[in-house]
Amino acid sequence: MTSIRNLLFSVCLLSPIAAVSAAGTLLPAQQTEFDSQYQQGESLYSAKRFAEAIKCFQRALAIKSDPNVLYNIAQSHKKLEHHREAKEYF
Repeated sequence: MTSIRNLLFSVCLLSPIAAVSAAGTLLPAQQTEFDSQYQQGESLYSAKRFAEAIKCFQRALAIKSDPNVLYNIAQSHKKLEHHREAKEYF
């Protein structure tokens, strides 16, 4: 049991989620990066550069799970007629 606990603890330390504060909120630098990637994704989406928007939205999603990001990724895939991927994100 102790070895399983140690393994889980090690995984948590190596995980990007480990940088999140104990309250479950992002650190200020993470929030800034999330906002930057999200806003860049929105700008690219508005410019109809959907493949590039997806990359930004996915970088934002790697920082924080957010339903708006998932929706925007799905919409971008839909615009590119990537129906299977769009369905996964919807």
